[in-house]
Amino acid sequence: MAVDGTLTFSGPTPLVVTSPVAAGVELIDWGVAGRSWRRRTVEGAYQHGSALVTATLADAQITVRVRCKGGSWADACVHRDLLFAAVAQRSYTLTCDVEGVVDVWACQPADIVPIAGNVIGPEWVELAEQEYVLTIPAYPVEVSS
Repeated sequence: MAVDGTLTFSGPTPLVVTSPVAAGVELIDWGVAGRSWRRRTVEGAYQHGSALVTATLADAQITVRVRCKGGSWADACVHRDLLFAAVAQRSYTLTCDVEGVVDVWACQPADIVPIAGNVIGPEWVELAEQEYVLTIPAYPVEVSS
């Protein structure tokens, strides 16, 4: 079962990922990791603990699971290549719309891992599908929501 939503990757190589789809790139699920802080503190020999000087948010990590589908294995590979191009951009905007809740993130190139590892088995070829997990670094504060 997949999430009912849409992800839009903008920029020079745009891509729209929806769910469900018969052919194309299908959104299975997605999420944003919790917040992580970069802290700068000072410590002294005669002071308990430490004192916070500054704290800024570290980059957010957006995790997306997608399925590239086609009428044939060649079609699935075309959709895979479009996905790879969309998330390889130096910077792009990712708009997430799930059940009417819209979040917009400024993103960097994504890491991509195949669900089945680096082996493409005959079952994937027969189904004309490939699944991937994307880890997308994003500016820690949403562009808008």
